[in-house]
Amino acid sequence: YLIDKVQPQEKHRFHFFNSFFFRKLADLDKDPSSAAEGRVAFLRVRKWTRKVNIFEKDYLFIPVNFKIPCILHMDSMKGSHSGLKDLVQ
Repeated sequence: YLIDKVQPQEKHRFHFFNSFFFRKLADLDKDPSSAAEGRVAFLRVRKWTRKVNIFEKDYLFIPVNFKIPCILHMDSMKGSHSGLKDLVQ
């Protein structure tokens, strides 16, 4: 959707990764604790970056599709919204 909204003469300023980029970068399928290891993380996604110099771009878009289990408290359903507010904060 966003790619289509960028003016053709401005497209060189943007790069859009696909939705699997973050998952691979953070190694969510294997060992999420190793996500902070920069060199290792880079090696996992180097194929996504080999044909584009991301440091020449003004904007990088990395879709993050990461589900976190959560429980909505019943008080948020009754109108006080304090349970929902706590989750969001």
